[in-house]
Amino acid sequence: GRIRTRGFDVVRNRLEKVGLYKNEQIKDKCMIFELKKTLTEEELEKIKSDKLWQKGEVKVYYTELTDTLRDYFTKRFNIPAMEMTSSEIIRALKYEHDAVDAIERVREIFDISDMVKFAKMEPSQDDNEMSIVNAFFIVNKTKKEEVVLPEEGQPEETSNTEIQKQKR
Repeated sequence: GRIRTRGFDVVRNRLEKVGLYKNEQIKDKCMIFELKKTLTEEELEKIKSDKLWQKGEVKVYYTELTDTLRDYFTKRFNIPAMEMTSSEIIRALKYEHDAVDAIERVREIFDISDMVKFAKMEPSQDDNEMSIVNAFFIVNKTKKEEVVLPEEGQPEETSNTEIQKQKR
């Protein structure tokens, strides 16, 4: 959908640098742009709405949650996360600049998931709820946002880290 967020500041700043933002026609068109919802976010929404852990399917819940994150890490950071152990994924993410702020939450999800899958642990309701919240945080913190100007139609990828640096 169309939303206005901090990404607008990035577009506006770039247009100001080249002197185009003064043009009223361009200014009006830049007021609205699209941030696409990622497939991963849609998959996380489905996991949340399926309410698997509430139905007693805790192992399935954590399997789907971690598989979704593994697939995301594979696509986003080009690491073979589907074939890696949890600790190998965390180790690999330490070398990814955009993932640094999310590593602790990745560790929390994967630690609980491993305990559920391999030690038959029953996590608390809070752990289950925080795991999906953390998954959304991880994706939002590390995803590349595509900013699409209505006229241009050419997406410009900008990582969250770059956006934060430009805001300073």
